[in-house]
Amino acid sequence: MSLHGHFDVAGGISGDMALGAMLDAFPDLEGALRADLDACGVLVHVDIAATTTKVMGLVARQVTVTVASDAPPTHHWRDIR
Repeated sequence: MSLHGHFDVAGGISGDMALGAMLDAFPDLEGALRADLDACGVLVHVDIAATTTKVMGLVARQVTVTVASDAPPTHHWRDIR
């Protein structure tokens, strides 16, 4: 089966919100996501925690991304360009 996601947002969406929505819609993909992130070395410097939260009667998947203190510095777009 092939999956396709399309975001049509006027004002943008944050990465953790998009990831939370994806994992809420397709919870069986969490294992594959973690395996892919581990294979490319992301989980060495980043911890990703997915929990279920309820705010004002709405239940959603909340993803928290924590960067390790010893993570290498990131690069800004102006430096890459």
